[in-house]
Order: sequence, then C-alpha cells, then structure tokens
Amino acid sequence: VQCLSTIAWSFATLKRRNLVLFNSLAKEVCHHVASMKPQEMSNTLWAFAKNSYAHVDLFRTLGDTIASDASSMAFKAQEISNTAWAFATVGLQHRVLFAKIEAVSLRQQQAPQNVANLLWAFAKLKVRPGDKLMDILVDSAMHKLTQYKPAELSAVVWAMAQLAPHNAPFFAVVARACVERASEFSCNGVANLAGALSSVPLQEPQLYVAVLQSSFPRLQHLLPRALVTLLNGATCAAQNPAYALHQAS
Repeated sequence: VQCLSTIAWSFATLKRRNLVLFNSLAKEVCHHVASMKPQEMSNTLWAFAKNSYAHVDLFRTLGDTIASDASSMAFKAQEISNTAWAFATVGLQHRVLFAKIEAVSLRQQQAPQNVANLLWAFAKLKVRPGDKLMDILVDSAMHKLTQYKPAELSAVVWAMAQLAPHNAPFFAVVARACVERASEFSCNGVANLAGALSSVPLQEPQLYVAVLQSSFPRLQHLLPRALVTLLNGATCAAQNPAYALHQAS
C-alpha cells in the first residue's frame, strides 16, 4: 500500500498530471484503505489535491476512515493539516472529518505551516472552527509571525479576513508585520494581501496604504488575476469606513 501513496506523491511533486494513472491509484487505495497508515493517507490526499484531481470516491473513502476515532488519533499535526488542505483545495466538504480535524488539532502543537493550512482550509470551505481552536490558532499566529513564510502569512491573513474579519487586535499586529516584511512577498502575494486587508477594520489605516504602495513598483509584473485582486481591494478599501476616515483626515 505504501507504494501507492509514494507513486501519487512523486508524480504530484514532479507536477506530472496523469489522470489515467491517478484513477487506477484511487481504485487501489479505496480497496486497501484499511491497511493504510496516517502518513500514507495524508500523502495520497495531498497528491490528488496538488494534481487538481477531486476523485470523489477516494476523498470520501479516506475522509470517512480518517474521521473514525481509531484512525484520526494517530495523525500527526502536519498530516492532519495537510488532509484539511487537500479537501479544501479540491473543494470537497466533509463536515464529520473537519469536526474530527478540529478535535485532534486542539491537542497538538501547531507549526506555522500547519496553522496556515488549517485556517485556510476552514475558510476556503466556509466551515468556521469552534472558538477554542480559533483562539489557539490565532494566538499561535500572532506570537510567531516572524517564523511564517510569506505564503503562509498571506494564507493566514486571507483566512482570518473570511473567518474573523472584526478581530481588530489580530489585524493590527499582522498588518504591521506585513508592511515590515513587504519586500519578502512576491508581486502576486502583495496583491493578495491588499485584497484580504481591504475590508477589515484596521486600527491604523495607513498600514493598508503602505501595503498598496509596496505594489506600485511591481505592477508590470502582476499576473492578470492578481491585478484584478489588487484593484478590487483598492476599490473595497475606498468604501471601508475606517479607510475613508483616514483619507478625510
């Protein structure tokens, strides 16, 4: 069974998309799911999501298995967060699984990548985690911002804008961190920040202006989708009462 997840993981890592192969792998995995280890299940889901292949039977079978008490308790933090990321990436809901992911995550120490994956996955699927897990993830993010890679930080900002847009203390801290680290973000990353922060109640609206200004020298390098995100963010910010008040002053 390990070879099945290894093959899927290898093809996804090399960005080789072969739907015939992945369809065959899915059938074999579903047949042998009872003998799979947590890492093998997580790697398989990650590989299918990375290849943009939402094989419904595979995700449902593995999701049901992981949601069982006997299986989920053996998952490590990275494995459970990768599982959440995979379901969100292909856009498949599994509320029983996500309830179990939440329960398991409450007992685990979360690294920055895991926090980013969990928050992004819950936000992407529009499933709000309970207050206890939210508090743990937000507190972890706020106290370890310097440890987050730009892509992870961007994912956290976007997710929080969806899940808790009125958490002013969080956005006050994270917006300042984004401005201080603006040069670390890719062109498209800055555009995503501008889009995510455009509708939240920043205590210091000038920080949003600073994010926008950091994108100006790199406008010509933006992908069309990112440019649209940036322009939509700027338009939304212009209608945000907090930003409008800042402009008036």
